[in-house]
Order: sequence, then structure tokens, then C-alpha cells
Amino acid sequence: MNPVKIVSLFCFLLPLPTLSSQSLSVDELVNLSLEELMQVKVVTASKTANTLSDTPGVMSVVTAEEIARFGANNLFEVLERVTSVYMTGSYMYPQNTLAMRGDLSTHFDNHILILINSRPTRETTFGGYSSSIYLSFPISMIDRLEIIRGPGSALYGTNAYTGVINIITKEDEDSSIAMTGGSLHTRSLEAKTTFGKGDFKGGGAVMTSKEDGWNFRAVDEVGYAGETQYGKENYGAFGFGNYNNLKVNALFVKTQQDNWGNRTLWEAVPNAIDAERKFLDLG
Repeated sequence: MNPVKIVSLFCFLLPLPTLSSQSLSVDELVNLSLEELMQVKVVTASKTANTLSDTPGVMSVVTAEEIARFGANNLFEVLERVTSVYMTGSYMYPQNTLAMRGDLSTHFDNHILILINSRPTRETTFGGYSSSIYLSFPISMIDRLEIIRGPGSALYGTNAYTGVINIITKEDEDSSIAMTGGSLHTRSLEAKTTFGKGDFKGGGAVMTSKEDGWNFRAVDEVGYAGETQYGKENYGAFGFGNYNNLKVNALFVKTQQDNWGNRTLWEAVPNAIDAERKFLDLG
């Protein structure tokens, strides 16, 4: 055999370096080859660290650097940029629904399971009232999103029928604060800090945002034309602690959105829908 071919075959059979998306900057990711990109480790598809090329599922990864480049204001805006993920809502529950693979059966995300650091965050009243997480989770705390497009109930149980979204938070020591403002009298504030000492790591983030909203005009079911402002208010807080093998994650998110009500009648407005979620994981 030609010596050049032998050397080429030997190089091809060498194991590729194992990479972690948690330790790579944007510049480093851009400079990776296609083969190296396929070795970035993910955990959601099998509950163990695997490379993207070996995961038993169709998966997308969105890093903190990509979220920053998007300029997104919330998780809803981040997810609507992901391949084959469709973010939507209804007249009753605006910005509450995520659809994958053409599956959108109700007002709620009862076929999508949201994880925080690989732990399920189920909502037991409606099965998927998730607008508070989409709009109020402090995105400055997100290290990466791992998104499975396809069933994951064998690993994670109920709700993981057409997709799983794993929100993996940051642990590197860092602090930041950001304020934004814009049209429709939009304003927001988000602050984050993480720290470590010895075997302990901890931190958290808080956010608040408010938008007066756009002017909604429509004709209701009895033929009456009317208009109203569609605004929203969001509040969120996330905290974590990690000492040796003991970990705790805590989340509180709340959102209030103006809506048309459960019937499309102008005589019923003004209406607002409230969503609130609490999450605590100790293990």
C-alpha cells in the first residue's frame, strides 16, 4: 500500500480529542473542524456525557455566547431561532407554547418537557403552562441549552413526548448587570453573580422587565370592533449552590400578560393572565 495512504489511514483512526462546550469560547468554536465540532459533549440525550455524533437523538446546542450575539431579551426569543422549533401562543395564553415536529395540540406545552440542570420542572395544573419560564428566566445565567427534537419519555417521564429542553446554568465565577429600554415603553434590568470558595460554588441572578405593549385591534365574535394594549410584566430569580456532592437549584418566575380573555368579546376586556412557577431541587 502507498505509504501516504497508510499514514492517512492511521491519522483517521486516531481518537479525536474530547471537547466540552462549557470550556470553549466563540473564537475557539469557530476555529474547530467539523469532526471536532461533533465531539462537543452533551448530557441530555442519555443522562451521561456523550459527543453530538454519538447522541441517541436529534439535538441542538445553543451556547451562552450565541445567546449574547442574538441580543435576545428572554428564553422565548432564543428558542424561536433554533432549527425546527416554533414558538407561539394563543389569544388566551400569549407566548406560552413551543411546537416541535408539527405537534401542537392545546394552548399548553404538555408535550414538551423543560429541565433545569437535567431535572424536570413539571407543571401539574395544565401540564405545560410555561410562559413564565420562557419570559422570566434570567438568561444571563444560562451556560447552554440542549434541545432534543423527538421523544424523551423513556429517560424523563411524562411531558417529554415530542421534545426536551435542558437549561444548563453557569458556575464559573463572574458578575454582570444589564439594563435595556426600547419601543412600546419597554424597560428591563438583569443582574447576575457567581462565586466560589474552596469546595463551594454558588450564585444567582434576578431579572425584571415591563412592556406597555402594542395596540391590538380586532372584531369580536358578535361583530363589535375594539382595541386594547397588549403589555406584559416579568419577574424572575434563580439561585444555586454546589458543595462537594450536594447541589441545590431554586427558581421563581412570574409573568403577567394582557389578553382577550377566554372568549373573544370586547365587553370582557381588560383581561390579564398570570403565570407563576416555583422550582426547588436538592440532591
